[in-house]
This record gives sequence, C-alpha cells and structure tokens, in this order.
Amino acid sequence: MQGSQTRSIVLTALASLAILWTLAVLDGINNYFTIRKAAETRIMASGRIIEARLVQVLRQSELFMDDLALAERFPEVPPPQTPGQSPGLPDLPAGPHGNGKAHAPDDAVLTTLRGQLEQDAVLRGKPQNLAVINRAGKIIRATNGGLIGQDVSHRYYFRAIADHPGNETLVMGEVIRSPLGGYIFVVSKGFWKADGQLDFAITASLPQTILTEILRSSANPSGEERVALSNANYDLLARFPDPPEDPIGGKRLTPALKEFISSGAQEAILDSPSGADGQSRIFALRHTQPYGVDISVSVPTREVLRPWFRHLTVIVTISGLLTALILFITRQAIARDLSRSRAEIRLRETESELSRAQKLARIGSWRPAPDGSGLLLSDQMYSLLDLKPGTPLTQQDLADYIHPDDRLDVRAAYDRASDGTAVDLIHRIVTPCGQRWVRQRGELMFDAEGRAISGVCTLQDITRLKQAEELILQSRDHYLRLLETFPSLVWRSVSDGLPRYFNQTWLDFTGRTLEQEQNGGWLSGIHDDDLAMVRDMLGSHLTRQAPFSLEFRLRRADGEYRWLRCIAHPFTDMDGTFAGYIGAGFDITEPRQLLENLERSNAELEQFAYIASHDLREPLRMISSYLNLIERRLGPGMNPEIAEFFGYARDGAQRMNRLILDVLEFSRVGRLSSPPRPVEMLHPLRQALTDLAPLITDSGAKITIQEPLPPVLGNEEELVRLFQNLLSNAIQYRHPDRPPEVTVWCLPGRHSHQFSVRDNGIGIPPEQFDRIFRIFQRLHDRETKAGSSGIGLAICKKIVEFHGGKIWAASDGTEAGGATFHFTLPTVPEEGMA
Repeated sequence: MQGSQTRSIVLTALASLAILWTLAVLDGINNYFTIRKAAETRIMASGRIIEARLVQVLRQSELFMDDLALAERFPEVPPPQTPGQSPGLPDLPAGPHGNGKAHAPDDAVLTTLRGQLEQDAVLRGKPQNLAVINRAGKIIRATNGGLIGQDVSHRYYFRAIADHPGNETLVMGEVIRSPLGGYIFVVSKGFWKADGQLDFAITASLPQTILTEILRSSANPSGEERVALSNANYDLLARFPDPPEDPIGGKRLTPALKEFISSGAQEAILDSPSGADGQSRIFALRHTQPYGVDISVSVPTREVLRPWFRHLTVIVTISGLLTALILFITRQAIARDLSRSRAEIRLRETESELSRAQKLARIGSWRPAPDGSGLLLSDQMYSLLDLKPGTPLTQQDLADYIHPDDRLDVRAAYDRASDGTAVDLIHRIVTPCGQRWVRQRGELMFDAEGRAISGVCTLQDITRLKQAEELILQSRDHYLRLLETFPSLVWRSVSDGLPRYFNQTWLDFTGRTLEQEQNGGWLSGIHDDDLAMVRDMLGSHLTRQAPFSLEFRLRRADGEYRWLRCIAHPFTDMDGTFAGYIGAGFDITEPRQLLENLERSNAELEQFAYIASHDLREPLRMISSYLNLIERRLGPGMNPEIAEFFGYARDGAQRMNRLILDVLEFSRVGRLSSPPRPVEMLHPLRQALTDLAPLITDSGAKITIQEPLPPVLGNEEELVRLFQNLLSNAIQYRHPDRPPEVTVWCLPGRHSHQFSVRDNGIGIPPEQFDRIFRIFQRLHDRETKAGSSGIGLAICKKIVEFHGGKIWAASDGTEAGGATFHFTLPTVPEEGMA
C-alpha cells in the first residue's frame, strides 16, 4: 500500500513538472518572437527613413546637374536666374561646344546649383567642386580650375557611366580625400547623344559628412544601432558610428551584404556576424532604386534579446522554485524507502574514493585484525610491498620488509609510541622489486606483552620525493660552485638587506675573509665619498623590494679604489615571500675612464669649433673691408677683368663667412641648450615664420599650418632653428614656374608625435635621401641654387636626434611631386602636462 502511494505521488509530480515547463517554454518562445519582431520593425523603419533622406539629397543634386547639362548643350539659351544668387563664382573654361570663352548661362547654372546646395537643409554642407567630363574621361570644365585637364577615366563614378551606354541614372561614386581636407563623395551622371554615344558627364563633389549626418540623425539614440551606406561598387560611403581605427573609403562586402545582394531582394532581414567585430547582429538591408545604394542597419542580437533573457530568467526562476517545491514534497514521500539504500551506496562510494585517494597519493594502510590473527592491509599496501592482494601477513612479516639499517630506528619509534604517541618517521623498505623510501605514520594500542591490538598505520611511497631532494642538493652544490668561480663579484643578502654571502671572486678582490665582510664589514671597503649614497640606495630599494643598479668605488686588495657597477635583483621563497637580494659587481674603472676622456675630448672639440669659427671671421671681415677699399680707390674706370676678379673674391669671402656661421651653429646644437621642457609647437613655428618673413614675402610663398600641433618635450630655441632650416630649404628649392606652397601638419602618437613639412618644389631623387642629411652635401651647384652651404639639413638631423627623434625625407623624385620632410619628437609625460 505504501509503495503504491509513493508511485502515485511520483507520477503526479512528473505530470505537474511536464505541464509547468511546457507552459514556460511556450511563453518564452512567444516572448522571443514578439521582441525580435519589434526590433526588426524598428531597424527596417530606420532604413526607410535613411533611404527617403538619401533619395531627397540625390534627386536634388540630379536636378542641379540636369540644369548644368542644359547649359552645356544650349549655351546660347540662358537658364532662369535664381533670386538672390551669388554672383561671385569665377568664370569656367569653355565647354565642348564653346569657342574658348566661358558662357554666362553655364556660370549662372553653376552659381544657382552652389547657392541651392548651400541653402538645402538636408545636405548641411557645401559642394566642393562641379566638373564636366568629356567622353575620354578628362575634365574640361570645373569650378576649381586646377582640376581641368585631369584624367578621371579610371574612377568608378566615370567607369559606371562609360561602360553602360544609355545609362542616365545618377551614379554614387567612391569616397576620396579632398585636397581641402576631410573626405568627399562624388555623384555623377552621363548625358548621351542621339546616336547612343556619350556626349559628356557631370560630377558634383559633396562633403562626406552629409552622409554621416543623415545616418546620425536617423539612428536610434540608444547608441546600439550601426548604420552604413555602400554604392554598387561595394565602396563604403558612410558609417555611424565610424570607428577611428577603421575609417571609411574602403571596400565593404560583409557576409550579410553578400547574402543580400545574391538574393536580389529589395529589402531583407538577416542574422549574420558583424564584419567589424564578428559579433552576431540583426541586419535590416535595403537597396535604394534607382541609385544602387545599399543601406544597412543592424543591432547586436544580444542587445535585442536582453529583455527576452530577463523575462526568461524570471520564468525559469519561478519554474525552478515550483520544481524545487514539487521535488521536495516528492523527496519527503520517498525518503524512508531510499534512506537505507542511500546509506549503503554512500558507504561504498566512500570506500571507493578512499581507495582511489590512497592510490593517487601512493599511501597504503594496515591495522591489526580484531581477532589477533594477523594484519589487515589495504590494496595499495599490497602494491607497495609488491605482494599479491590477500596474501596473509603478520606483524613480524611486515617488520622483515624494513631495511636492515633502519630497523632499530623504526623499533625505537614504536617503543616511544607505546603510550599512544603518534609514530612519524622516514625509512626504507626492501621488496621483491627493489628498495623504496617510505614515510610511516600511525597510532597503535599495545597489550601488556607489547603486541599491537588496535589502531591504524599508513605507509606512503616518497621515493620520487627523495630523488628530487637529492637532485636539489646536487643543483645547490653546483650553483654554489658556479657562484664561487664566477668572474663577477657576487653577493647575496637576506630579507633585512644585509649581505651574508660573498663569493670567492669578491673575497679575492678585497683580500678579506667571509667573516670580515659579513655583518656590514664590507662597507668599510667603500670609498668615503660613496658610502652615504650606497647606504641610501640600499635602504630605499629595500623598502620597495625593487631591482636597482649603482656605481661606487671599492678598495681592492692592493689598496687601489676601483669603480664597480653593481646590479641587484630581489628573489623570493617558494611561497612568494621576499627573501633578499642577489647582486653582481663588475669592474668598470677602465670603461669609465675612457668615457670621461671621450666626454672631455668632445667638450674640447666643441670649444675648438666654436673658437675657430668665431676667430676665422675676423680675417674674413678684414679681407672684405680691404676689397671694398681697393674697389673704391680704383673707381669707375676699373678694368672689367679686374672687376670680375673682385666679384669672385667678394663672393668667396661671403660664402666662407656663411660657411663659418653654419659650422658655428652646427657646433652649438645641444651644447648651449637649456634642459628640455614642454613646448607648444605653434610657438617655435610662428617665431620661425617671423624670422623668415622677408624671404616669404620676396618669394610669394604660401605657408599653411594644419592645426592642432600637440606639445612636445624639447628645447624651444632648437625647435625654432629646426623650422627655420626646413622652411627656408622648402622656399629656396622652389619650382621656377610656380610660387612656393608649404604645408605643416602633425600625426599625434602615444610616445612621439610625427611632424611633416611638405613643399611643391623641385623634389629629391629617392637615391639621395641619405646623402642630403650629411654635412656639406649639396645636390645642386652654386650657380643653380646659390646661398646654401649644404649644412642646413645636417643641423636639422642633429637637432632632432638631440631630442631623441628621427628625421627622414619622402619624394617621388619628380618636380611635380615636391618633397616632404618627416621628423618625430617625444611627447610630454602626463606629469609634465600637470
């Protein structure tokens, strides 16, 4: 009867659990699809909003381009003027139907297009260029005259028109870097003749930020959505948010977009890993007609399902509590029937676990049999003794396994344990398979005759441990012998920082014994001028327990003080506790003397260069003065050949004076400078521009500074000279057919900033990059580029390397490409900025 009731309770509990979890699963599935459908609807709506705004922008641009095409085809018919248009647009060069003069209707259309683009609230930006391209792919008209004549036949926005005859759809081109800074995207449209041949194409360049603004204003403000635009060529046009480490402009064919394109659908919802971070996302994809733009809106799947996970957690928690309650009731009902079986199972499991534990620990156990017939041994005990399990053993048999040399020690330990004290000792046993080291522990109770009547003893095989200890002792002996003969002065301290060990090399060097050096005695050999420094250094690093190195003088056995470089590292015990330092000393007396001699020699050479450069100018000034005096004495009637000779002499004196001044400046770099400090790079750059103002004005040079220029750690006077040399070099080697244009910018870095100075001059052959930084190296003769001594770039290199940076040049070797000089300078540490 009781068994029947138990079965009924179990069946009822199982049925209740099945119904409970079925309802929980159905509720979870319904909630999942509801939440996912809401997210899909939201991101698809975002995609449609983006499409509407993008189509509005592109259609507006297309209308403007149609107006410009009308002016190209019918230049004699002026298009309607827009009220309030700006008359300030410069004339365009003639189109394909003109006679070399600009047509007013064309200018009016372009001016109208620019004005309307500026007023359009959707674009929020200005077109940076409008251009007309002939069928060969060359720009024949443009708002920027500098673009006329350029070949753009390789650009996608032109190829998409030329390769598809009759296509009059607006083409979304690639994103490119604008010459004015930032990025632009290009839209183009082709216009065809009646015979199907391309008449011309029109392009408009718009700021790429227009697309980013459309995405930003259409994205969900929660910040979890990612939106992106790409054209038919898979060029990534815009993305929001746009991570700085992966900028726009590259190809974009994510797994989701690839699957969408292959399906040929107008819109789709897909689950796919993200191309940026590989995380699973839900994508809403739309194909904008007729412009061929793919719109992608995605949200992380985990973010969409976060509410579902919370709901599921609640449902599972409630279901779990109800399940626990049902199981608890059921358990109470069947506890009585299972209690005995569980106790038996637990006992068997305990015995099995104990046996496995003894086997893993290589521990065997034995105890006297209750009837006194012998000993009861565990399976592992038989294994330790190399016996077949079940072999009967007496206490005497077990004693016979003990190594003869250890039997007295074991007997003495058990005699001491006759009062119940625990036995714990290490000894050897001899079995049929050989000798083993064991650790025996036990507690026994003896009868009056000394026989063990109860208790338990264990035997653990520690043979491997003993072997490891022997290896450690051998390694320690080898280590000590190595330290004793090591050619450096080795010492070791304990946790209080005081050295307790000195190797034989140290003792031979000082001529003292180990007892004399211990307990601080080694300090007596340190030079009096270095003793305080050594004490302070040891004390400060002992507190921090950090590695250190120091140099001091130590008295050798012959009484001479020698310079030592001591390098010390902390070491710890096996538990990680600080145990002291170990250090090694190296005799650096000779290298130190050589370094001091070298520094003294360098100082003397720098002083000599300065004095020589200064004194050499005195006779030059006298030569120039007497040349001028003789020229005035000879007067206007001087022989022309003599006048030519005077010119050569005066020019040579001037060049010699310039060369001496440059050598003097080169010798001063890094010698008379103040210590480095934080410098705002705009300050030395502006000072250099002020000093070069006459040269800039005479040459008509245009200097552009792309801010911001981050601060660096350096010397401001040296940095002024650096910019002076680079800017004057860029102006001096200008192209004869165009005024100099110099641009200065910076790429910030973590440890150093890279600064660049680019010009539009005559360029530098790549094979000459290394040569130009050598002193007195010129790539041009004095007749071609006068006034240069060939030392300016060598000064720049010395200044940059003095600051711990590097400098290099870049050029394509042609006169059209100019040259760019890059150099790095260290950043300002955070404490320096504070």
